[in-house]
Amino acid sequence: MEDTRTLVSYSVKNNDFIVSVSKAFSTLYPIIEPAIVSGRCRAKWQVSVCPDGTLETLGASGTKLECSYLFWEAEAIADGCIAPEASSDYPFNPQSPLLCLNGPVALILSFDDFLPYLDKVLQTLTLTPAMRTEFIVYWLPKFMRIRDRGQDIAFDFVPQSNFQKVAHLEIEPWPDTVARVFLIFGGASKQTLGQKTLTELEAIDWSARIGIDVAGMKDQGTFELLNGVEWK
Repeated sequence: MEDTRTLVSYSVKNNDFIVSVSKAFSTLYPIIEPAIVSGRCRAKWQVSVCPDGTLETLGASGTKLECSYLFWEAEAIADGCIAPEASSDYPFNPQSPLLCLNGPVALILSFDDFLPYLDKVLQTLTLTPAMRTEFIVYWLPKFMRIRDRGQDIAFDFVPQSNFQKVAHLEIEPWPDTVARVFLIFGGASKQTLGQKTLTELEAIDWSARIGIDVAGMKDQGTFELLNGVEWK
């Protein structure tokens, strides 16, 4: 695995991110100094939200800045607390995510089909046009490299309850609704047999599969996170 990146939208007074499978955050913005608490790397921002959605960092988060989202990046390096294989306690392991690359359960699309499909899925998960564009453009070079290798794109989204166990999020006060959208993707050999069609993929209820309250996300008092990881 190369890395895990997050774009965070919306703001409350205190945001606390705890990553349990990573030795250290590689990038944080606004820049703050992460702490090690009980063997886990912890990053905490204190921010306020403006009426237009702009975030303003407070004194405890360093120099006062205005930004549109918070950003963290972490490499998935083992700290010994999670075995490489999935378990009931940690059904999702960023070091070894389960991504099916063939057969009837695999989720695979060509580059040309994948981009509009991804945009449509993110839209159903209540992401705004700006969020969708930011997410897709950020990962677009990775998608294009897969295409240029002559491969299709295999993908899946991680249920947010599983992701919470390995990248713990604390928010104070806790929003009415939280959406954590985590995409796993990688290159897969072009296939013609036993692969789900685009029509079948479009029938997937991603909000139910991921565990996102779409109706709740349309109300105020929500918190959205966009995550992605390339698995090779």
